[in-house]
Amino acid sequence: MKISPYTSYRKVTLPWLKEVPAHWLNSRIKFSTYVKGRVGWHGLNSSEFLTEGEFYLITGTEFIKKEVHWNKCYRISEERYEEDPYIQLKENDLLITKDGTIGKLAIVKNLPGKSSVNSGVFVTRPLRKEYDTNFMYYILSSQLFTEFININKTGTTINHLYQETFENFEYFFPPTIDEQQTITTFLDMKTAQVDNLIAEKEKLLKLLEEKRIAIITHAVTKGLDADVKMKPSGIDWLGDIPEHWDIRKVNHLFETIGSGTTPKSDNIEYYDGDIPWVTTSELREEEIFDTVNKLTDLALVDYSTLRYYNVGSVAIAMYGATIGRLGIFRIKATVNQACCVFDKSDDIFNKYFYYWLLMAKPVLISLSSGGGQPNLNQEQLKQIRITCPGMKEQLEIVEYLDTKIKYSIELENSVKSAIEKLKEYRISLITSAVTGKIDVRNFVQEPGNEKVH
Repeated sequence: MKISPYTSYRKVTLPWLKEVPAHWLNSRIKFSTYVKGRVGWHGLNSSEFLTEGEFYLITGTEFIKKEVHWNKCYRISEERYEEDPYIQLKENDLLITKDGTIGKLAIVKNLPGKSSVNSGVFVTRPLRKEYDTNFMYYILSSQLFTEFININKTGTTINHLYQETFENFEYFFPPTIDEQQTITTFLDMKTAQVDNLIAEKEKLLKLLEEKRIAIITHAVTKGLDADVKMKPSGIDWLGDIPEHWDIRKVNHLFETIGSGTTPKSDNIEYYDGDIPWVTTSELREEEIFDTVNKLTDLALVDYSTLRYYNVGSVAIAMYGATIGRLGIFRIKATVNQACCVFDKSDDIFNKYFYYWLLMAKPVLISLSSGGGQPNLNQEQLKQIRITCPGMKEQLEIVEYLDTKIKYSIELENSVKSAIEKLKEYRISLITSAVTGKIDVRNFVQEPGNEKVH
């Protein structure tokens, strides 16, 4: 797509912008925009968050593709809604997250009832008719605002964008609403086209991932010989298995099944040593050759639950969002309490066991307990029964899967790369349009691609 620039530009002196169309104006959020956030009353786990009721609460997790998905919202009491009238929502308000994941956006449409926001969301609306809300949505979706956030965000473990900081965001805009709406019409159509392409790629990626798991599942539950005699496994979800295979409990296969701990983070004498320390962030279905954090010898002395696990050990994440993620150690390492490690076996190859756990992840997650955060424990993992062919056949299965999975992952990575490039193009297109690098005033809407709402 080739679109010409404007005919005349003027220089500007912002870190994230060098020039704009000569006739465009500039402003700051504080001069043009009503901005309010909730003061106090934090926490998604508050007992005051209800699952049903008349009064809606927006937290930011319900923002999907420019809209608030009202069916995903919590509810609050009338008292909590009424206590802060400044953040009671109106149709066409623009919402932006300001804590944690900063900059998620949604425009309020089809209000289902009286609604308010949690402390992690700003409510914004134009003070005057200086800008169209959809145009501001795209400004805040652009690389300009991303750069502004990167320069001005605060916090170490959780990022924050303070209201005073946000209100000082400077932006440029066409002087007429008509020109702004021409830009948003262009972006609505073009981003919808890109989003459709991304959705197709994501669907393909899911199919490739499903095919990869299907290949693993067949190999570790049925074997590679299509003519082998089968027998009932005695496990409903496994079905029949090769007649000569055994079913073994995990705790009968490994010499050591254990975990670790996290030394006190405020004691610097425990950290920045030479001892690799695996956390669940390093369990990504890959081999582990190094760790981000390392412990000292003193940490191992002071914490009896810390111990070395050998090269070849298989680790699985037991808690929360990372549950079921896997890694194979290519170094001797310690672990934190969220990892369960399987070390040393004369009866099972580590890579075969890794593939088996990868196949069984949905089953393992179904065993987990806990409310908002599902958890596995070592005892559950020790009691799992797995298919166990002889060592020679295990090795054949591993060699077969290594070859097949390498090719599958290469295909998946290619699709992931294409998705990332489309996302980058989307942001680049938005940025170019809302900064005037391209002039879309003569843009003609293509038949069948009417404005997306």
